[in-house]
Amino acid sequence: MNTGTKFSALECEYTLYFDNRAFRVAEKTMGHSLGTMQDSIGDVTLLLHAGLLRHQPQIKLEKVDEIVDELGYEKIADILGEAMAASPPLRKRTLTKGGILAEALAADARRVKAQKEESLRIEDLRKKLVEEETLRAEILEELQSQT
Repeated sequence: MNTGTKFSALECEYTLYFDNRAFRVAEKTMGHSLGTMQDSIGDVTLLLHAGLLRHQPQIKLEKVDEIVDELGYEKIADILGEAMAASPPLRKRTLTKGGILAEALAADARRVKAQKEESLRIEDLRKKLVEEETLRAEILEELQSQT
């Protein structure tokens, strides 16, 4: 049985769990349905807060802001996607709006990861180019000193 998705932040262990109540609370606080959720940090923060309430009923929105600040948007999206995919209302109905949202969050996390990998690859190529230019300059300097 799913007891929630555990993660660490702010030197504490948290459990994120999405049941019908969590989705209902999220929709109420966001002011719209999950199916129309925007890829905004505000919506993500409110969704995270709603999912934390079952196991941390006293958690304040300000604490959730601190969690997001510490872990970053990409990590939060991964955690939300994992928790939503395992939630009782969604786990057997992957084509529901919530399932689409979970997949959208996961896809966004994959896109960000791919962009970071591409940036690292480009940085490696840039470093190699600088090394080659430095070596070329040293060779030219050596040739000029020999003439």
